Amino acid sequence: MLPCATRCQGHRPVRGRGGGQALSDTDAPGLYSQVATGRVSRQIIERIGDAIRAGELSPGDRLPPERELADRFGVSRVSVRDALRSLEALGLIEVKVGAGGGPIVRAPGAEIVRESLTNLLLTSTLRPVDIAEARLLLDFGSVALAAARATEEDLDDLERMLHEAREHLAAGTYSSGMSGRWHLRLAEAAHNPAITLLVAAVRGSMSMSVVRLSSQRQGEPTGDWNRTSIEKHEEILAALRARDTRRAQSLMAEHLLSNHRSAEEVRATVDGLMGENPRPSGPRGEATEESVAPPR
Repeated sequence: MLPCATRCQGHRPVRGRGGGQALSDTDAPGLYSQVATGRVSRQIIERIGDAIRAGELSPGDRLPPERELADRFGVSRVSVRDALRSLEALGLIEVKVGAGGGPIVRAPGAEIVRESLTNLLLTSTLRPVDIAEARLLLDFGSVALAAARATEEDLDDLERMLHEAREHLAAGTYSSGMSGRWHLRLAEAAHNPAITLLVAAVRGSMSMSVVRLSSQRQGEPTGDWNRTSIEKHEEILAALRARDTRRAQSLMAEHLLSNHRSAEEVRATVDGLMGENPRPSGPRGEATEESVAPPR
């Protein structure tokens, strides 16, 4: 069953902020049964995490307090505390202090994924082009859907954001976050909530500012990224208004890859993503013997 903090006082378990109905004794059998020896905090994390993913625990549900969890799991309060800290870092719960506080299930936000990915990418040995190409796989599809589905309101919002970006650039107050917000609004114009969620989750970690930082670390030229970015956004928007899917996708590929690939390599990438038999290239973009040989 899924007990609340007051179960041992004879109260029925109830939902928290989620506002659901009281849970029956069979809703989450074994959730709070004692764990085996070993890495007990990891077992607690997995058990509560699995219950959240299975829908046995919902956002707003209150977990029992730390002392009761320790008794139910048959472990020390230190192990429970470690598990709760990890669950909170994962964005699965929040621990409130004071009256009415304690561990409460929450809906994890995109910022958790974004922060973890940013740290991973910036501390990895990935090349800037690796990040840019991964980003392209997502934006290539979202811009195609936006070309087909964007409303006039979507397009006007994108244009307004570009106008504001131009003003900030002229005033010297432009920030890379403006580009990220433009890409997120573009994803929203695809009218697919799953795409919006994915783009929101990777917006910071796979943004062009991260690519730029990686490029600077590896000594690659970056040029006037901000001005070039705005200009390319304007071209993409024009293609969206014309409902020209192929041009919008090509421009997106140029936007993300032009600092790392030649124009011919970018075209080959677009052809490949469109299924149009691109000329093969090596893992770092250099032409292979096969790519320069005449067709047989």
